[in-house]
Amino acid sequence: MKINQKVILPDIKLPESIKKPEEKASEDKFIQSSGETPHRSLKEWISDNKTSESESNKKNLSGKKLAIAGAGVAGVIAGYVFGGAAGAGVMGAVAGYSMGYMNEAKGGINEVWKDHDINNPTKLTGWSYHTSEFGHQEPHYYTYTEQVSHTGHNSDGTTYTYYTTEQKTGVYYTYKHDGYYHNYNPQIDWQKVGDFKTPHLVNENLIGPFAGAGIGIAAGAAGGGIVEGISSALLGTTTTLSKLGTLSGGGVGIGAAVGTVIGAAAGYMAGKIQENKNVVITRTYPVPVTEEKYMGEIPSDWTQYDWTGFDFGPHHSPDSSPNGKTSVVKTAPVLNEEGKPVMTDKTETIESKKYTKVSGAAIGAAIGAAAGALASVAIQLI
Repeated sequence: MKINQKVILPDIKLPESIKKPEEKASEDKFIQSSGETPHRSLKEWISDNKTSESESNKKNLSGKKLAIAGAGVAGVIAGYVFGGAAGAGVMGAVAGYSMGYMNEAKGGINEVWKDHDINNPTKLTGWSYHTSEFGHQEPHYYTYTEQVSHTGHNSDGTTYTYYTTEQKTGVYYTYKHDGYYHNYNPQIDWQKVGDFKTPHLVNENLIGPFAGAGIGIAAGAAGGGIVEGISSALLGTTTTLSKLGTLSGGGVGIGAAVGTVIGAAAGYMAGKIQENKNVVITRTYPVPVTEEKYMGEIPSDWTQYDWTGFDFGPHHSPDSSPNGKTSVVKTAPVLNEEGKPVMTDKTETIESKKYTKVSGAAIGAAIGAAAGALASVAIQLI
């Protein structure tokens, strides 16, 4: 029987706004965790001020479309002109990072209260049983002869070619069966006995500099590849793939190194925005008290080794295990005499920043290395 529970939320002092004002940090009402309305309950305040996840996602949708469309257009335009798919990827990365940077610089921060069910495990009804085969690759070595060409030099400076027969060793692999894994998973009935809410800080624009750059590289390279394919079919031009054998590995390495430095600088700037716009709030809200609840026992997982190497199949009774039984313990809410969850207050300080200047520089360096390598490829192909 499901029990409907009405969670009584405690009275707290409330912030005047859930949006960070454009004023000095010392006067920022959003950072405060209390205000001047002691007679309003937290439940009433959440109802009046919460931003649902669906509303937040609608606001983010336009930013996502802008970043994806912009990166894709940049890729198509830059496709064949700037070194094919490689150049398009670079252009897409730059466009995506730029738009993501602007999105993050302009976007605000919303406080969102997410709903969570309080579920109580009521009964262990049984278990599911499945097996999976495992094995290994076994190497087999063999010898073979091969003619190898050599260049010789005459006394007059001319060259000639001669051949020798050399013996070499090759290897191939075959799969060898080793046995089966036998696994048991408990099946438990759960009952919803209540719910609660937790606070979160969400950026209005989910597409930031790094996400924009990643989307840009992928969309740009794809767009450039499409343009290359069309150009090759209509004009008979060669594509990036057909030219890869002519590239300088050293040049690609230098491009990656330069891209790493530039990407680290760009990542540092993105991290600086995160730190400058960081919002910190402290909230106290009710959460369920939990305990570890013993549910019963099921057969233990075990491994069947077929030492002979022959596969006789996983012949075994699914109701038992050579290793005996294992206890099933689940985290459950503590219930009162009425069957309702016992609640306790939790105080939590959360912040909106996703990364710092240091971690931003590290992420930017990785993206920059990829973009720099593509830039080197593009330059060599132009």
